[in-house]
Amino acid sequence: MLKGIPRSRIRIVLGDFNAKLGKKNIFRSIIGNHSLHNITIENGLRLIDFASGGIVVKSTIFPHKNIYKGTWKAPNGRYVVAISFDNNNLSVCSLFVAMETTMP
Repeated sequence: MLKGIPRSRIRIVLGDFNAKLGKKNIFRSIIGNHSLHNITIENGLRLIDFASGGIVVKSTIFPHKNIYKGTWKAPNGRYVVAISFDNNNLSVCSLFVAMETTMP
């Protein structure tokens, strides 16, 4: 999806990926070490595979307080998870936004 975009453009992908990203060292260059979770679920592996094409997961690459990492809270308030992530390429200067929408 992003391969046709020149490297001189910033690539930003926003969305609710329903993905939990853990803190495994093997993925540190893509997702960093600042995830809210300790394990990576299947959708997280898909997101990592997508991001391995030259982008990083901004929401876990930089440190944030845990209170700001959560993107969904259980109705009972006991669980907070991060399932939405921002992916972007931080090394270029122009702007390009890729978005896909569907109409009901």
